[in-house]
Amino acid sequence: DVFLRFLQPNAPRLILDLGCGYGPIGIILARLYPQAHVVMADKDMLAVRYARINLAHNNITNADVVGSVGMESVPDEP
Repeated sequence: DVFLRFLQPNAPRLILDLGCGYGPIGIILARLYPQAHVVMADKDMLAVRYARINLAHNNITNADVVGSVGMESVPDEP
């Protein structure tokens, strides 16, 4: 609840979760903003794997996970 109170009420089109780990924040954001596309990125490929598994388990279709060191492999558009 504390985290969600700091989010802006405007509906974003694209959200980046840099350093997503296994994906809890990206999954919450994808559910909170179903019209947005969430790009989740992490340099740890095991974290990327678990984030993808968690997206599938939570039926999240408006998010992708990429392996990336910083912004290196993050797409500009969904």
